[in-house]
Amino acid sequence: MPIYEYACRSCNARFELLTTMSKADKAACPKCGAGDVKRLMSTFASLSTASSDLACDTCEMGYQGVSGCGCPAVCHGH
Repeated sequence: MPIYEYACRSCNARFELLTTMSKADKAACPKCGAGDVKRLMSTFASLSTASSDLACDTCEMGYQGVSGCGCPAVCHGH
């Protein structure tokens, strides 16, 4: 079952919803209950098992201190 991201047009709340594809267009805002929501384009993050010499200690993706995060060494000008 996919996770969809939404933004409420009434109260500007952003939320995620785990639902079926057939019910994805029938979402309601959990904060104010409004049905006037916009489905957002979702992004995803992935981890790699790249060698540690290709990763830095503070990845741009926020994986601080994770050795082998897959973040290229050039991300921080190394």
